[in-house]
Amino acid sequence: MRTVPLTVEAGTTVSQYIDLVPRNSEPAVGALEITSDPAGAEVRVDGETKGKTPLTLKDLQVGNHTVVVGKGPTSVSRPVKVTPGATASVHVSPKPEGVSAGWVSVKVPIELRVYEGSHQIGTTGADRLMMSAGRHDLELGSELLEFKTKVTVQVTPGQVTNLTLKIPNGSLSVNAAPWADVTVDGESVGVTPLANLSLPIGAHDVVWRHPELGERRRTVMVTASSPTRIGMDFRK
Repeated sequence: MRTVPLTVEAGTTVSQYIDLVPRNSEPAVGALEITSDPAGAEVRVDGETKGKTPLTLKDLQVGNHTVVVGKGPTSVSRPVKVTPGATASVHVSPKPEGVSAGWVSVKVPIELRVYEGSHQIGTTGADRLMMSAGRHDLELGSELLEFKTKVTVQVTPGQVTNLTLKIPNGSLSVNAAPWADVTVDGESVGVTPLANLSLPIGAHDVVWRHPELGERRRTVMVTASSPTRIGMDFRK
């Protein structure tokens, strides 16, 4: 804003010419979201390393950019146009190196870490894991769930090898004061006290219901080795 002082005398007309100069407009920017399958791939934008997928970059200059996801021969390059105030997106699947790599997809209802030897190569939370073609001896496990297992997979070049794991059951005992009907994951399991219920390891939703004292709910983690015990006091 500009202020110009004026002196106006009685019976006169005063005019003032003001030359308004527009301010320099700020550079227009946009945003860019980069994801990959699997996640964790290195991202470069216009030759500059920005981080690893999934990645959101804000305040990018509008215009054309080149996004490279991955490293070396397995990298994928994509052109992208950033527009003012909008978010562009890029999703890629880094390609196997020639015909010497493939993927492993592990189907399991819990998240496990995946190791080859002493090296962690990912988790079962990823849609698939890239590996070199051939035989791989893997160990999958979770310290929280007190569980680990070993598997051998044969990776086919350029293809996805599907691996389905059966997980063991653990033990859950449920009590209540004074008493309650109990459901686990929406299914009725009886009236407390309940001892040594056999359930798959992992998280379970436990609900206690009493006709006069109402309903209580809690999530409990069932492990492979140690029995899990949980109680509810309706008097508190």
